[in-house]
Amino acid sequence: MTSRPRSNSPAKKRKEPVRTSKEEIQEKAMELFLKKGYHGMSTTDLCEALGISKPTLYWYFKDKEDILFSVHKDRLESRIQPILARMEEADDPLARLRIFVHEYTKAVCLYPDTKVLINETAYLAPEHLTWVHKLWTKPLDLLRQALRDLKKDGKVKDTSETFAAFSLIGMVMWTFNWFDHSRPESIEELTDTIERIFFSGLLKSDISWRSYDLGYQEQTPTGPQKETPGEDVEARSAAKPLKTRRKRKD
Repeated sequence: MTSRPRSNSPAKKRKEPVRTSKEEIQEKAMELFLKKGYHGMSTTDLCEALGISKPTLYWYFKDKEDILFSVHKDRLESRIQPILARMEEADDPLARLRIFVHEYTKAVCLYPDTKVLINETAYLAPEHLTWVHKLWTKPLDLLRQALRDLKKDGKVKDTSETFAAFSLIGMVMWTFNWFDHSRPESIEELTDTIERIFFSGLLKSDISWRSYDLGYQEQTPTGPQKETPGEDVEARSAAKPLKTRRKRKD
């Protein structure tokens, strides 16, 4: 019996399995969604960026749409649901409106991924879209109820609470299109401006929204924000105008 000649080539080493996590996949997917858009990013792009195989990716997610929904769900539960809870806990309806302006504006403006959460929502599967829409529409119900309560107390001008609620949501939500994320310190000026415009048109002349405390210490990713009730917003706006961002091309 002849023996097989021994090979001089070095033995092949088995590759160590690439370890990743659901959270790492979500974060990298969000980076690529921001850069390329939902349709521009492929699961191949995601796997190459993470250095993982497709079977590893599909261990965590069914497909690309499942990743998009997972990112939506994570962001909305961590950023939006706490705001809604604070609004529901507030006893005074005007405080509820102020919490929405301050906290929702921050949630929309201070995170670049808001563009994905809003612009790419239409690509979600019907059952996922229903879940997202239900959470996005909860603020409308809370705002309308707060406005009804203010109307009962005789504190607001004669106006439709539905139209007023939609107007406030529009003022807050549209800011993600032009707010400069590199200048988070200007968020206080923005919320103050929204309050001045909205409440000046809504409340009767003898009612001051400044007298209604938010009931908690405001926080932003850059630290606590202090109230400046006596500061001239118009003068500050002239000195430090907010920059606008060019519309993203997917």
